[in-house]
Amino acid sequence: MSALGVKALNKVFYGTVPDYGTLGGVLAIVDGSTGAVKIHRDVVEDQSIVSLAYADGMVIGGTSVSGGLGINPKAKEGKLFGWNPKTAHKVFELSPVPGAKLVSGLVVSPDGKLFGVADGVLFVFDPAHQKIIARKKLFPVDPQYRHAGWRDAMTALHPDGSIYATQSGRLFRIDPKSLDIKVLRQKDAQLMAIDRDGRVYFRDVT
Repeated sequence: MSALGVKALNKVFYGTVPDYGTLGGVLAIVDGSTGAVKIHRDVVEDQSIVSLAYADGMVIGGTSVSGGLGINPKAKEGKLFGWNPKTAHKVFELSPVPGAKLVSGLVVSPDGKLFGVADGVLFVFDPAHQKIIARKKLFPVDPQYRHAGWRDAMTALHPDGSIYATQSGRLFRIDPKSLDIKVLRQKDAQLMAIDRDGRVYFRDVT
């Protein structure tokens, strides 16, 4: 499950993976004032919602073709989609990397561009024009670090404006302007978070 709090809307958005033997996660929205929950199904048909970000007034989600355990996917490609929280409608849906099964690690750069990773390929999306503006190969997908087809890349924006990420066991830093990659750890790095003081945390194998 992925979660996104949007302070400006006073809402928390959740993307989910469905139960055992089923396909199709939901987008659940919790109102911070009332606690009311609204559920939107089939935002992307037969796909789990595994990553969320907020850009250009939209909630943007990344999906996986994998559903709950015990069922094979029907969809062929993971998607990137935009959701208008005011009208409760999907704005767009596209494949950021043709043929990729999992779209994860969504994060917004200081200049408002959306970064994500799809099957080991970094992509940059322009929310204002709703199009992919750059792609760059990162690292081959390693099944050892890919949890049930739902989780791969994790990203976070550092206070200095750079993006830190993990993917296929590596911890690395991305320059959002040049797309230069600096690998900080070659193996056994999973998950990732940054605290308010800029310290980077990741899981070491365990």
